[in-house]
Amino acid sequence: MVSQLVTYLGHAFPLLSFWLMAVYDVFSVLSYIPKFLLHFVLYAPIYAIIGLGIYALFSVVYGVSKFNDCPEARKELVEEIKEARTDLKKRKVID
Repeated sequence: MVSQLVTYLGHAFPLLSFWLMAVYDVFSVLSYIPKFLLHFVLYAPIYAIIGLGIYALFSVVYGVSKFNDCPEARKELVEEIKEARTDLKKRKVID
């Protein structure tokens, strides 16, 4: 099974190498695009990082909004906290 890093690099490396060849004019791609698009091509990696950050932010917000409550786990946790407090009171760690 391939790790996530290898999968990510397998997608990112061709795109990055194509972008670098276009910027350093290895082949004249930039001469065929209109002037107003030149800015977007030159700053494409920055836009990609910003887009990835926005995607990550919305993924976290979506995950938090869809997180299910577990009433049984809450009851169990409250009971464990009560047991821990009584144990700590027996050992005179807390008042």
